[in-house]
Amino acid sequence: MFALIMDIKALIFLFEIIFVYCQSGQDDHLGMPSSIISRGIGYTDFSNDEAKDIVERHNFHRSNTKPPASNMKHMTWDNDLATMSQKWADTCVYEHGGTEGTYNTSPYSSVGQNLARGTYPSSKSGVEITNLWHAEEEDFTYDTNTCKPLPKQCGHYTQVVWAKTQTVGCGRKLCPTIYRKGIPIMTNGYYIVCDYGDGGNVEGEKPFKTGERCSECPNDAGFCSDNSLCRDCTKTSDLASCGECNRRCENCGTLDSITCTCQCAPGWDGPTCSDVCADHDELCGANPGWPSFWCYETDKDYVRQSCLKMCGICKSEDPNFVCGEPPMKRPKYCKTTYTAASVIDSNLFVFKKDKYWQFDDIKNGNLETSAGGDLVRNIFPKVNPNVRAVYQRPDNKVVIFRGAKYWLYTYRGNGWTRDAGFPKDISETFPGLSPPTAAVYDTIEAKTYFFSGTKFWRFDERLQQFDIAKEPVTTMFDGIPNKISGAFIDENSDFILVKGRDFWRVRRGERKVASTKPKNLALEFLDCYA
Repeated sequence: MFALIMDIKALIFLFEIIFVYCQSGQDDHLGMPSSIISRGIGYTDFSNDEAKDIVERHNFHRSNTKPPASNMKHMTWDNDLATMSQKWADTCVYEHGGTEGTYNTSPYSSVGQNLARGTYPSSKSGVEITNLWHAEEEDFTYDTNTCKPLPKQCGHYTQVVWAKTQTVGCGRKLCPTIYRKGIPIMTNGYYIVCDYGDGGNVEGEKPFKTGERCSECPNDAGFCSDNSLCRDCTKTSDLASCGECNRRCENCGTLDSITCTCQCAPGWDGPTCSDVCADHDELCGANPGWPSFWCYETDKDYVRQSCLKMCGICKSEDPNFVCGEPPMKRPKYCKTTYTAASVIDSNLFVFKKDKYWQFDDIKNGNLETSAGGDLVRNIFPKVNPNVRAVYQRPDNKVVIFRGAKYWLYTYRGNGWTRDAGFPKDISETFPGLSPPTAAVYDTIEAKTYFFSGTKFWRFDERLQQFDIAKEPVTTMFDGIPNKISGAFIDENSDFILVKGRDFWRVRRGERKVASTKPKNLALEFLDCYA
């Protein structure tokens, strides 16, 4: 223990760190090109293993706050924040910046930032830097939400343990010269930048609530990971690490085990339905004040946040409401994470590794397989069981992708049979196509769309060639996230793009999402209930 304390104290002399309350006006430096190569974690000098270690170190400190935190979110790595951090580190300007306006390419409206620099060998370690930032805990008093007088600092610590922050991304640069306000302050030093979303250190707020760990998890992170961190497990395939949904709904609320959220009875609100449904500002519905139609205007977020009852975000009390029987147990397909989805002969198919479920219509059709799913090889013989992308061609043949191979199936008599000579390398028919994770044939255009990571391709089935290749998904489908896992076209000819349990609807002709907030595929298409 003594050696560890001495190491931290030594580091304090070898690093200089500044905290996150301000943003500088140095963004013009961001025109400098970065030579960093993407490793799948954003454009950053940190390796995949280093990025994982940085996240784990943050979550370690967030799991062990003093006093215990009741609403602390589990933290993950964000590629956009990592790229932003690296671009700012590349400037070698030791001031806050690169997080506002057009430079903020993350999905967060507020981005926090921690900085560090040093010439000591461990200056390049993201883990050591995180420990150094967290060491400010000894100078912070939670009860009064204050820090010891200057030169003591606590802003790095409070950002590391800010409960509402859920992502981090970091960059690193070995700078020949580090500047502050145009003046050289260090030579041959490492410069580390970490950006956070959502940003913390909001004036007047404490970094977290206190109480039994995971006892006040917000609705968007209801699972309890490692018995200490609130986690959103609706968008991850690593369900084993998610922990249990230990939320308990009060006042006749019912638990949605898919999202680990409470559906509150009339008259109640809050993560556990323990709050009375009410408006929280006297201006709600007042004249003069905030009229109810403001609930639907995009620039009136403050109305929706304050006028929960007026805006219908929670339901008014119903004197005739009686607590009903608990809902029936959902079948497995209602609560799984899908690895592929497609429409074949007007039947909706959803896949989970080596199993599939078939419904006799695109929306809310009858289940044609067992509730637990049937084996993929039973319907498509001799196929690799871990299906990643499926679509039906205009000649009614079914194409199945797994990695760099694809299989072709024809319906003959009473079942699907594999065509001779398959599987084949995708490069034989689809040159330049990365292994797709989703595919969909558009009958109106007579073209097939392939998705892989952040890119998409469009294949002209009549000409048997690509007319669009490896373009960003957002250039064609505005508002769609990366890593789509399934795609099909519904009864309205809209594109349905699936990721895990969720989907986004893209209107025909508009080519942008109908809503940036995803919906649950099982609830919308598989006749499941909340």
